[in-house]
This record gives sequence, structure tokens and C-alpha cells, in this order.
Amino acid sequence: MAFVALLTSRLSQAVRSQSSLLSTSWSKTSLLSPTLQICDTQKFSSQNNKKDASGSSADSPASPESSAQAAAPGAEQPKRVEVVDTFGVFGPLRDAWWRLKASVWVAAIQVNFEAEFTEEEFLEGCRDAYFMVNSLVSEESWDDLKNMVSPRFLSAFRGTQEEYRRNNQHVAIKVPESIDAKIASISLQRHEDVRGYFSQQSGTPAEANSDQLEHDLQNHEQDRLWLVVLVELKCALEFQITNAQGQLASVIVDHRGHKWKFGRLIPWNWRLGRPRRCLDHPWYLLSIE
Repeated sequence: MAFVALLTSRLSQAVRSQSSLLSTSWSKTSLLSPTLQICDTQKFSSQNNKKDASGSSADSPASPESSAQAAAPGAEQPKRVEVVDTFGVFGPLRDAWWRLKASVWVAAIQVNFEAEFTEEEFLEGCRDAYFMVNSLVSEESWDDLKNMVSPRFLSAFRGTQEEYRRNNQHVAIKVPESIDAKIASISLQRHEDVRGYFSQQSGTPAEANSDQLEHDLQNHEQDRLWLVVLVELKCALEFQITNAQGQLASVIVDHRGHKWKFGRLIPWNWRLGRPRRCLDHPWYLLSIE
């Protein structure tokens, strides 16, 4: 789980004090942290399952160096590890509670803010954003990605790939077509509570979409509300680690759900019970949990 561990470490450093903005903006159409179970789906000899001299076992989360060991000459197959949730009976109960809350909020949005808002179209946009960001990281398309994420997130993504490259490795991310998306929570927040997502460490506005945001906020900043939606996105996200010879060293399949927080400005002159047909303000990806 080298890539997962490194990226999580870098992202937590980037967002712990103030989650930075992943400012992906897309049109309307377009974790809970469960206990984890690491499942080794390949059978290895007892020798491969013993701890190495450094003290790490074959089933332990790997560093770039230990991932390279997994692909050492003589290994017939790459090591494959699957990370799964162990919610058990609580998973369906949690999902049922989420569906109940979401249905109430969606009805409230349709009555007060946007008459044509639908949960299905919104979640489809979330899936598009999830696929796009992960694909660009895998392709190392930093020029494209920098227009969609804040500098701190771009640095975290880039730094993770560069750390693998220093160990003569590369990580490719494979996103399946089937992505499960659920609304975990919806809330209204004042602009001062959301402003931190749009700041770099220096406190200056994030580059992406900052001009549009400032235009939206001018003269009415104190009166503005944000519609904030936390979405759990879950799929069999596959991390393929290759060595310097281009050989597949290990595969990590992550089945956990990850929560992405999206936000949208509500028109400053909105009126209770008088929704607009369709809102023009884009959605922003505020943070990843």
C-alpha cells in the first residue's frame, strides 16, 4: 500500500490545518474511517511470507523500497493486495440513514434553491470528477491537473509520484467504469466557514477559479451561503506499481470509500420557497477525506 500510504501522508499534511481546495468545477450535467482488512489474494511460499531483514512482513503496507523487493527476480507473479471495508451489519444501517437524510435535503433544495436539482445528475457529476482527477494523476498530466486542483494538492500528488521515481518505480491508477456514489451529508454553511478551502498556505486566494469566485462574492460576501455536500465514492481503485524494467511489481486494489466534499454558492438574493429553475454557479471540490 505504498502509494496509498505516501499520498495519504502528503495530503494530510496539506489539509490538516485548512483543507485546500480541489477546485474542479463541472456543470450540473456533466470516510467514515472503517476498520480495514488487508487481504492478500496471491499464495506465496512460506519463505516469501516471512519477515525480511528489515522487519516488515509481506502482508504489511509497503514502502517504495519494499515494493521493489516484491518484484525481485525470480518472483513468478506480482504481489496483489486488496484493502476492504469491514463495516459488517453497520454498513447497510449507515447507508439507510444516509439515504433518509439525503432524500429530505434533496426535497428542500428543490423547494428553496433549484427546482431541477436531482440526486442522480449530481452524483453523475461526482463520478466524472473522481474519474478525471485519478486518471490525470496516473498519467502525470500536471499541466491539466493544475487547472483543477490547488497548489498544495498538486504538490502532494506530484511528490508521491516523484518519490516512487527516485526508487525506480512508477504507479498507475486504474479507475473502473463502475463507481458507487452516495450522499453522506448535506449542509448549509456561511461563507466565512468555507473561505479556508480557497486559501493557500500563504493565505492568498487559490489560483484556480479564484476570479470567478471573487466575482460571485463581490458586494454580498457576508450574506452568502454555501450548499455543501459530502459524497462517498467507492470502487475497486487499482494501483499498479511497476519497476525500472517496466515489470509489474505489485497491485493494490482499494475497495474503501473515500469522501469528497463539494460546495456551491447559493444566490445571495434567494427567497424561502421561491427556487430558481437552475443555478448557474459551478460546483467546487472543496476537500478529500
